[in-house]
Amino acid sequence: MVLDVRDHPAEQATRRWLYRSEDHSAFAYVRGHDLIRRSDETLWAHVNDGVLLSARSGDPLAYQVDNTFYDYQTREPLYYHP
Repeated sequence: MVLDVRDHPAEQATRRWLYRSEDHSAFAYVRGHDLIRRSDETLWAHVNDGVLLSARSGDPLAYQVDNTFYDYQTREPLYYHP
């Protein structure tokens, strides 16, 4: 029997999650300054000085105010963490 650690309740409870603002679904989890996408466990982004940066290109994705990340162009909330 193989247990997927991602589905274990204790593992889920100890992780810090980033949620989508539009539907409040868990999108990625925090590991240090890195964000790991939940759907495929890949490195998605980094947080550096309040800026969410794409792990692939290094481009800024959003800026942070308190616990929410906002789109640079529309200023709409994209992601948050409780």
